[in-house]
Amino acid sequence: MVNQYDFMTTLLDYIGLNNNEDNLSPGRSFTNVLFEQYNEVQDEVVIFDEYGPMRMIRDYEWKYIHRYPYSLPRTISKRS
Repeated sequence: MVNQYDFMTTLLDYIGLNNNEDNLSPGRSFTNVLFEQYNEVQDEVVIFDEYGPMRMIRDYEWKYIHRYPYSLPRTISKRS
């Protein structure tokens, strides 16, 4: 599975500028997939998404969706 975070890490790895010690990105390079060198399997995949008043996180087995009340964003903006 490839995430949007993986594109910059892959690009830097492909052009030889990937320095894993200084890389603070959560992405992982998928250049081995591009060149069909499957010597490592990524067994930990977590997906996080936010859509409107919902926040979601999932892994291979489970998906958790937290729905905020619809009035919550309006309440917060009135206080500030």
